[in-house]
Amino acid sequence: MLDDFPEEQEALGPRAVLHRRQQFTLGRSAAHQALSALGASPSPVLRGARGEPLWPAGITGAITHTGATAVAVVGWRERYQGIGVDLEPLRPGLTDEASHLVCTEREAVWVAGDPVRLTMLFCAKEAAFKALYPIARVVLDFQDAQVTWTPETVSFDVLLLRPAGTALGVGFVLHAPCRLVDEANGMVLATAYIPATPG
Repeated sequence: MLDDFPEEQEALGPRAVLHRRQQFTLGRSAAHQALSALGASPSPVLRGARGEPLWPAGITGAITHTGATAVAVVGWRERYQGIGVDLEPLRPGLTDEASHLVCTEREAVWVAGDPVRLTMLFCAKEAAFKALYPIARVVLDFQDAQVTWTPETVSFDVLLLRPAGTALGVGFVLHAPCRLVDEANGMVLATAYIPATPG
């Protein structure tokens, strides 16, 4: 797919190592498949200053990859302000040190040392942050949001503890469906989106 859009390869840069190139290629392949499914015209997906994908005009979305798997989710901006997705492996899993960085005190009680719950929580926050970042270009830390698991909807409610832009202040909540996928390899997938008119 990078052969179709050489500017994507140029955006990666000449010093990128082989593993990074493979991951980038997987991600862009998933992105172009998602754009095609949306009915968008073929266009390059370049990289922003923080490595975020730069989508064609009128489109928003996100890319995630781990190992040999990549996922991209896209939508029309007239319907979505932001879209996020994250895919995380359950093995080798996050460390106890990572748990202290990722979890608020309240979240740590819910996780209770369970590596699956920790990965789910991490994944949900990553998806939410990817959905939020393109709107106001605000970089959020794991402690800037608190998530609550809702088993009935198999999703997290992600509550902002720090503003992510003027329209997305403290107390704004977005939903992040999260589930186990590819049980043979043990993966967690989370998505999040913000509608064009929050409400």
